[in-house]
Amino acid sequence: GPADFEELALSCGVKKFVPYQMAAIETHTTEAARKAFTANSVLSIVEAINKGKDSYFPTGLRLLKEAMATWKPELALISHQAFGDVYALCKALQVPCLTLTPMMLVFSNYTNMEGVVPKCPAWTGLNFCFWKVLMGLVWKTHTQSRRKIFEEVLEADFESYWPQTKEMFDRSSARDAPFPVLIAGSAVLGDPLPPDANSNFRLLGPLMMPPKDQTGVDF
Repeated sequence: GPADFEELALSCGVKKFVPYQMAAIETHTTEAARKAFTANSVLSIVEAINKGKDSYFPTGLRLLKEAMATWKPELALISHQAFGDVYALCKALQVPCLTLTPMMLVFSNYTNMEGVVPKCPAWTGLNFCFWKVLMGLVWKTHTQSRRKIFEEVLEADFESYWPQTKEMFDRSSARDAPFPVLIAGSAVLGDPLPPDANSNFRLLGPLMMPPKDQTGVDF
């Protein structure tokens, strides 16, 4: 969660850091979350984590909205984890955005959702179908958990700014990504992108702090 990085960000000179979500330790160690992770149930994991965030999320979302409306950035970079929330705010505030992530999450016919469904031969076309069905279910649950809060904070029609399932899926779809997806990954040990990834997936190399700044308990 963003709150995990507040101390580190401030120590590195970030002038304003807005942790709009709680630290991961607070949302991933609840009894419901432990049971969901033990059962390896993706939908239950999403539901349990979202439930853990419920108490703080309205406050955090208002802080993030105020910060973005005041700052008015020319471009927002969104991680996979915060995609729906920040994308919705960007759309409501008319701020362009791109995905920047250290996570190699590409919905491809050559990859699978590990631990959930087995990896099938690429020629079957099943891997991509599984991604579409499973991410659709995850997004449906996530959307339901966000609707009421967003309607209260933004005071606008939820459907007008919240990303639909196709928008969410296409932004990480190997074959359909319509905009650049910036990945903090390296091809030094071999190309990590699947063969069906289109040209919008851009490997930036690892994003690391200069050695002189790598001090303290985080390192």
